[in-house]
Amino acid sequence: MAKRFRRVNEKVNELRDIPGVKAVALISSRGFMITSTFPPDFDESVVSTIAPSIMRMGLEGLKEMKLGKPRNIFIEGDGGVLVLTDVGGRAVLLAVVKPDANLGYIFLEMDNAAKSLEKMIGGV
Repeated sequence: MAKRFRRVNEKVNELRDIPGVKAVALISSRGFMITSTFPPDFDESVVSTIAPSIMRMGLEGLKEMKLGKPRNIFIEGDGGVLVLTDVGGRAVLLAVVKPDANLGYIFLEMDNAAKSLEKMIGGV
């Protein structure tokens, strides 16, 4: 179990190293923080509560419009972008991104990471 958590942590940290990414978190679909690269003064409890709700709302909205499942959801603000990616319905991968970051590249890397993380946490 410790080895699996270490691999999950490493994958999240790899995303943090992408240019333009400020922080990354992996949050269970029930709202529990699995791991994050947030600074110590950041309130993780707020993000861990909100991220799965945003993902569920996106899922319901796309389902209602018959557009399939959400891959990436992003919310753009004045100071940056919040990017969320589903991890097999079991977790949400979240990245806090600078406003001038290459979102296409970040979406690609988050999709790849989500597939890897899904395999890693699949048996938990």
